[in-house]
Amino acid sequence: IPRLCVGGSRGIGRAVSRLLAERGCRVVVVSRNQHAAQATVASLDGGTV
Repeated sequence: IPRLCVGGSRGIGRAVSRLLAERGCRVVVVSRNQHAAQATVASLDGGTV
């Protein structure tokens, strides 16, 4: 089951995205800023993003 973190490219949303990925979750990062979202995705380890 994917976990959706809206606004996952900065601040608390990014931290939540990172935590979920580290725990092996499938993570969908959604943001109004495409470049920030892509940077977050590139920085995540663990789950499927």
